[in-house]
Amino acid sequence: KVVAEAELASERAQIAELRRQRKAELEITAAAEADVAALLCSAAERGDLARVQELLKEGQPLDNCNFTGLTPLMLAAAGGHTQVVTCLIDAAADPFAYFKGQGALEMAVRASGGGHLEVVQELLQRKQACKHTCSASKQKQLDDSLWVAVTNQISKTADIVQALLNAKADVRVQGNNKNTVLHVAAKFGRTHLTCLLASLADQQSHVGALFNARDNEDRTPLVEAIDSERAERSGEMIKELVRGRADVNTGVNAKVRGVTMSIPPLHWAAQT
Repeated sequence: KVVAEAELASERAQIAELRRQRKAELEITAAAEADVAALLCSAAERGDLARVQELLKEGQPLDNCNFTGLTPLMLAAAGGHTQVVTCLIDAAADPFAYFKGQGALEMAVRASGGGHLEVVQELLQRKQACKHTCSASKQKQLDDSLWVAVTNQISKTADIVQALLNAKADVRVQGNNKNTVLHVAAKFGRTHLTCLLASLADQQSHVGALFNARDNEDRTPLVEAIDSERAERSGEMIKELVRGRADVNTGVNAKVRGVTMSIPPLHWAAQT
């Protein structure tokens, strides 16, 4: 009995040691994979095309994330490194991979300085060729990127907005306040964008309702244009919205001395 217990204890000790060794091996493998991912991510982030090509030849995984959850393609897009973006996509990186609400397209649009137009165009050109991401996810990324581009108040984003609209981003996308991109463009005096969006809405009957869409505060794009932070541009935006069928008669509900009243746009303009 004593011998049997000793043998059993020895077997248990061996099993425990094997488990410990296996755990250590897994930890080493995970650390090595993390180091590999970090190498490619770092090269992509700084736009080092030669190093990226070298790492890809070594068989480095394309879509491994760094510690922030970003892939090499996302980091290259955010940095405006078009050649690296092209290289990674040619190597089969998914241009519309989405991780925790982040994608390369939106990161390129969101980048400081008004976004990276060339990267956006490259990603959009590869949209149809992408087989890994479902169409609904692609559309969501297009729509989210359009919202980001319109709300970015740097003038050069107009070209990015046009590129996204050409790629069929849905101009009806809304923010948390139920405001549309047309509300935002009018509010911030983005004359070119207001005219562009209004023109598109005018051409496509299914988005014509944008002209009179109301947000959670009952404000229409026309009212936003009247109240625009860039008053010197209001006239042109108002003209474009009215030309595009914005209703000049329907009032906007607002409280006046504690009483909710319907104020027509003309009265609204007069009191501002």
